[in-house]
Amino acid sequence: MRLNDPTSGSVTCDGADLRELEPDDWRNQIAWVPQRAQLFAGTVADNIRLGAPRASAAQVRHAAEQVGAGELIDGLPEGMSTRLGEGSGRRLSAGQTHRIALARAFLRAEQSARLVVLDEPTAHLDERSAANMADAIARLARGRTTLLIVHHPALAARADRVLHIAAGRIGQIVAGPAGSPAEDSREPAPTIGMSAPTIEVAA
Repeated sequence: MRLNDPTSGSVTCDGADLRELEPDDWRNQIAWVPQRAQLFAGTVADNIRLGAPRASAAQVRHAAEQVGAGELIDGLPEGMSTRLGEGSGRRLSAGQTHRIALARAFLRAEQSARLVVLDEPTAHLDERSAANMADAIARLARGRTTLLIVHHPALAARADRVLHIAAGRIGQIVAGPAGSPAEDSREPAPTIGMSAPTIEVAA
């Protein structure tokens, strides 16, 4: 996100140091769902469309369907036109809020984002909801570089590569079920590589 720049080393994308890119240009290529997803005063459609303001109603609906939010939205009093947020807006549960935020990220990814970042997307969800969310994340991540920040082992197991971080250092790299043969290094790894686009962190 470039909220902070590294004090040493570098972070690059496809060979370009992020410090050489305009922050807004870089952020426009990211679809991000924070650990505590936020909804804003407006309709359900408005909240999903924040990820891509020019998206059509059909594209908004498609994004919702892809992350399993279609049934949730259909159950609201006015569907996509249901108002959310403070005051007279409808309040959603943490799991429902994550669904809408994930639909927002999916729409953004479909329109422009090259990198998807999800911070603890199954936090505070029950087992069934977490499993459904994991399936939605798998659809969102298909064909895209996706960074999952998780503690949940079942969700981490879906990744191509798992990086274990302790005390601010990468201590272990393990390939997931779809990745290359596992690389298990007890020493801090100086470089992380991902595909399409290539993101690297150099110490």
